[in-house]
Amino acid sequence: MTSFVLQLVAFFQQGYVQLFLVFFLFTQLFWWLRVYIAGKNRTYTDKYKGSYAVFVAVYQEDPDLFERCLKSITTHGKPLELIVTIDDAPNASKRIKQIASQYATRVIEVARRVGKREQYALASEILRKKPDVIITVDSDTVWDETTLNILKPFTNEKVGAVTGRQVITKADSNWIRRIAEWFEDLRFRVTLPFQSYYGQVNVIPGRTLAARAEAYKSAAQAARTETFAGRRMITSDDASVTMHILRQGFSVVYQDDSTVTTEAPDTLRGFVRQYVRWYRGSFRRFFRYLGQIVRMHPLIVLSNIEFLFFSFIFTAIMLTFVFKIVFRVYEFDPISLAPGLMAWIIPLIILGFLVSAVIRNIPHLSHKPRDFVFTPVFAVFSLVVLLFVKFVAVFSFSENGWLTRVKGSYGEGKVGRARVIAAITGLVILGVTLPLPYLTDVQPLGVPFNVLAKGEGPEYYRAHQLADNLNDGNNANDPTAEQVTALLRANGFNLGYRTNDDIAPLAVPCATEKLKSFDHSQGDLVLKQIDTCYQKIAADPKLVEEKKAEQKQQEPQKIADEKPAPATQPSLPKTITSTAKSGDTLTYLIRDQVKKNASSLSAAQAVFVETTYLAQTNQQDRWLNPGETVTLDGVKLDELINQARGLSASQLAAWGTYANNIVW
Repeated sequence: MTSFVLQLVAFFQQGYVQLFLVFFLFTQLFWWLRVYIAGKNRTYTDKYKGSYAVFVAVYQEDPDLFERCLKSITTHGKPLELIVTIDDAPNASKRIKQIASQYATRVIEVARRVGKREQYALASEILRKKPDVIITVDSDTVWDETTLNILKPFTNEKVGAVTGRQVITKADSNWIRRIAEWFEDLRFRVTLPFQSYYGQVNVIPGRTLAARAEAYKSAAQAARTETFAGRRMITSDDASVTMHILRQGFSVVYQDDSTVTTEAPDTLRGFVRQYVRWYRGSFRRFFRYLGQIVRMHPLIVLSNIEFLFFSFIFTAIMLTFVFKIVFRVYEFDPISLAPGLMAWIIPLIILGFLVSAVIRNIPHLSHKPRDFVFTPVFAVFSLVVLLFVKFVAVFSFSENGWLTRVKGSYGEGKVGRARVIAAITGLVILGVTLPLPYLTDVQPLGVPFNVLAKGEGPEYYRAHQLADNLNDGNNANDPTAEQVTALLRANGFNLGYRTNDDIAPLAVPCATEKLKSFDHSQGDLVLKQIDTCYQKIAADPKLVEEKKAEQKQQEPQKIADEKPAPATQPSLPKTITSTAKSGDTLTYLIRDQVKKNASSLSAAQAVFVETTYLAQTNQQDRWLNPGETVTLDGVKLDELINQARGLSASQLAAWGTYANNIVW
């Protein structure tokens, strides 16, 4: 938030649009657009009179939790059939088998580890009755009296599958569960209702998934043999089933008043492993069904891209921001906005980050305000942990083991090939996203990378030129007050203490000595030392008078040399509008106007005009985009052209030396 505000100020001051400004505006506006659309999602109210069957797949579940699951289904529902499939049955506990037999109408014991896709495909094959809807339930999920509201949307014949709200049980028992519940709450308050509004929920969470029976059977069989890069897909069965149902032409929707409770990891390790698995599944789904996804509603497509890839772009923007700070190529310095602001910049950035987190999480905090004090923990966790998870997932999305369960043999196929494809894809994604901010934000400044690598930035360029000239031992190359002042302003130094313009010339000898010591390794230090020359004189009225007396004694020797030339008024328009061409800088446009309206000026006078114009209007030279429109202050240019005609001989000599070192 702080970076956004500062860059917004820079935009209004200089008209320079920075990448983070655009990125922040886009992500925030797109988020709130989704919040708005989610609020318009329909909740079905008509009672559904069709029949349903329930499938429960179990593997190494806690027996007590498994029993609560089955008991809740029989308590709150009356399915035609309740089919339980026990994966790797020879190694399953006797109690799991006893519980399954007690509640289920049929139990399938699978002789080896096959995974949920195969379990649900088997269950759909052995149905004895013909239900209208099939509901699949995870073995750690518990129904309540609202759960079967999930059937209501099937009164609409276009609806093929439905998901409801899923609440984390014992969410306040520790901070990991609390964070998991927060993520889930945002998912069910914003993401799924937003997608549901268009009938295109991309993934129905498998904890409780309801689908039309025939559509589900077809989808389950297709998901059963699905592969990615020649490797059999095991996890993310809910995503595959959802995409297959959408492919059949049905809508997939979210029913807000259908609720179940489910488990969540209670350790950081468990949380990370679960989210790595989920993100791996998301990347596989995106690439596996890319052709289908791009034909969805444009906002749904954009939300998929943002969800998977914008974290990498955000990371790249932050790296670019650090890069610009280190090499001093940012377009403005916060010091120039207000004296002493730099000392507060880090606290302001932290405060802005927290404010931004609170604003973005209003959909959750408005329903659970007590989480407000927990926002800093959630915000930092989201930034650090989920970014790490996504980086791991993008390089390993071919891995489709459960991570949270004991490994089993699935006959997964060409493992090596899939891993190579995933690694290459990850490199391509990072290769595209990470350099993007540099190419779009730093490079337009026209700063060669080899210059940056030596520790130089654009704001030191003029100082280097002056320093090189001073080192030749010729006093005629001493910088003028205008040059030193422009140098300081270009570096963001606050010159507000200069209440008397006579101080600038008095400080030049001191500044000259400091500038002679300027080198690549001392840039910032030397500039501050130059600044102290002004401050020291400005703070001591007696010293000002002494300096003036010294200059007065030298004036008789220079009077003939410094006789000003007659001034004329070029009479420019009040405002001048120029359009940039390829390769133009702000200085070039000013120089072009000087050539057109005051062609009699020498190169030294013209350089004085362009440099002083930038300093007095608090701007820095920058590269312009082709076609960019720049408005110049004609009155200010008039004034400076007139001043240029009145420069003394020694001033012209100094500016002439500077002009010889730039292209004119």
